[in-house]
Amino acid sequence: MLVPLRPDGHPDASGCRSSPTCCHIRRFWAGEPDRLGRLEHRAGGADGASWVIDYDETTATDDEAGYRFDIHAFVPGEYVTIRDRHGPHTFRVVAVEDAPAGA
Repeated sequence: MLVPLRPDGHPDASGCRSSPTCCHIRRFWAGEPDRLGRLEHRAGGADGASWVIDYDETTATDDEAGYRFDIHAFVPGEYVTIRDRHGPHTFRVVAVEDAPAGA
C-alpha cells in the first residue's frame, strides 16, 4: 500500500482526496494475478464513513472494504483487516516507510 497516513498511523482521508494518485494498492495472492487499485474514503458505513479498495472504477462489485481503519492503525506490529468477497483477511503491519520522492 502507498497511502498517506496521519501522525497516529491511520489513513489520511483529506490526503487521499487531495492526492488520489498517492493512494495505491497492490494486491498479490498466491496463485492469482496481481491487482492494482486505489484506497478511497467514502460516505456511509460504520460511524458515517468507510475505507474501500477500488480495483475498477466502472463497477462496485470488486471493491474490498477496509475494516475499522479509523480504529486500527498502520503501525508496525498492529493488525489491519480487509474484507473481500470471501470474507475478512487480517494482516500484520510489518513496516511503515516514507514514500520515495515523486511517488
